[in-house]
Amino acid sequence: MAKVLGEDILRENSEAVATISEIVTRLMSLGMVNVERVAAEYGCTRGNLNRKVKARTGITLQQLVVAIQLNHAARLLLSQNELMKHEIASLSGFESPSSFSRAFKRVVGMTPTEYVEQNKQNR
Repeated sequence: MAKVLGEDILRENSEAVATISEIVTRLMSLGMVNVERVAAEYGCTRGNLNRKVKARTGITLQQLVVAIQLNHAARLLLSQNELMKHEIASLSGFESPSSFSRAFKRVVGMTPTEYVEQNKQNR
């Protein structure tokens, strides 16, 4: 199976990262993902949570949230062939299919479609 995005960060043995991942996953299901909400749900300010995340993972809170979203999207892309890209974007908490595609390409280096095609070939 293809490597899913951000697995190394999400496997971090940090209670904070696990809690943030749970919060982001819940907010994705509600379609309300943003760093301010994540920080509020966590119980601190965005700045304090950003410092905590940066110290533990080396990335910003925003980057962690996007990694969690893209990890979820990558899993859906590889396992849910019947879903359209706009549905995957929505289920992963992105505001629009275009913001999903841009983030995916920026982080992964290829479009979601290219990612699926490459991983079909690797099976």
